[in-house]
Amino acid sequence: MSSLPKTFMDSVDEMNEDSCMEEIIKSFQSIDEVEEARDADDQLNKAKDLVKDLNSGYSNSIKLEKKKIKVLLKKLKQIQNGELNPSPSY
Repeated sequence: MSSLPKTFMDSVDEMNEDSCMEEIIKSFQSIDEVEEARDADDQLNKAKDLVKDLNSGYSNSIKLEKKKIKVLLKKLKQIQNGELNPSPSY
């Protein structure tokens, strides 16, 4: 795990089971603290809301096109199954 500090990796070599469990608990506690800080970060939350707002127009357009494709694929299936026999459009 090249992204971990060498000092940490060296200390792992010396750990017993209890030490490993203690470090795992510390890491989980640290993750909880960071997640709480992230969730409470007003600037980050405002940025997320801005991204949602900016993205909504694109998302709505994509959803509309997917719905159109679904209807067209259903129509093609009906034609291919002989359920409909429209004249070709040239």
